[in-house]
Amino acid sequence: MFGLALLASHASAEPISSNRPGQSSPPTVVGPGVFQIEGGLLFERETNGSPNTNTITVPQVQLRVGLLSFLEAQLYADGYIFENRSGASDRSSGSDMAIGAACCRRPRSTST
Repeated sequence: MFGLALLASHASAEPISSNRPGQSSPPTVVGPGVFQIEGGLLFERETNGSPNTNTITVPQVQLRVGLLSFLEAQLYADGYIFENRSGASDRSSGSDMAIGAACCRRPRSTST
């Protein structure tokens, strides 16, 4: 809890530009020196095949790091994937990671 309070006290005054990791991309990049961590949980159910399958993916985490006013680095991973299949053995695995970057043609405004 103390760590979250400490992070909040050093947070940037600019609004957070969030997205759902793996589902959408925000229209802006985070500012220089800003770290933003986003996470999620995905539950999927497939019932039109055999066997019926429930899949849980967690934590679906994305780290965004502002490098310049128009550029950010990104690290993304689904994390842990668990499949529960009726009438068949369950499966689980870790996911791959993706490293990328995002840029904007127009730099962020630094005025308030």
